[in-house]
Order: sequence, then C-alpha cells, then structure tokens
Amino acid sequence: EKAKKVLQENQRELKLVELSGKDGMGMNVGPSEFLYLFSHAELILTDSFHACVFSFIYEKPFVVFNRNWTKQSMNSRINTLLEKFSLERKYIDSGLENNIFEHDYSRGYEQLEIEKEKTIDFLRKAFED
Repeated sequence: EKAKKVLQENQRELKLVELSGKDGMGMNVGPSEFLYLFSHAELILTDSFHACVFSFIYEKPFVVFNRNWTKQSMNSRINTLLEKFSLERKYIDSGLENNIFEHDYSRGYEQLEIEKEKTIDFLRKAFED
C-alpha cells in the first residue's frame, strides 16, 4: 500500500511488480529474473537489503521502507549500507529531501572504490602471511 501511495503522490503511472509480500503473494522469480527486473526497472520500492544493493549497483532510483512484518528486524544492515554509501535520503521516513527518481550515487561510488581498496589490501596482507 505504501508503494502505491508513493507512486500516486509523484503522479507517475508505472507497472508495479511485486516480487514478494508478507502474505506470500507476488512473483516468485529466480536469480536471473530478479537481476533482469532490477536492471530494467524505472523505480524500486523496497524493504529488502538485496534490493537496495542492486538498485545502487544498477544506478536505479529507489525508496526504502521499514520492514515491519518479520519477527527479527532487518533494518540495521540496510541502515549500515545507506550510511556507508551516502544514501540515507533513500529511506522514505528519513526526513531528508529526496526526489524519489533521483539516482546520483556518485558519492556512494567514491566510497565503494575506497572499500574495494581496503578489501584488496586486506587480501594481499592475508596471502602474504
């Protein structure tokens, strides 16, 4: 319902493809279909960590909702991802200015390069020992 409301508020008519839901309704897709849908999406509305990651990788506009229907919160890893890559504005309830169709992730990609270098340095040191 929140996703439909966001689209209505932004006066956009897009086909809504629901991959899963708390009631088990939605499309059941495999990995290749999942990636295809993300690479061709105009907007991603999600409460999923992996959906946030692929939205970032594919440079797609996205909006994140809190996941409230599971017993264990999965929001902490989403928070970490959004903070690390300067994407906090993508949380629907962040209070930050956010055009939902904006997808300039250049600051996040700069941080991603730093993180890649850290990983490469770690692996080099680990293999030297």
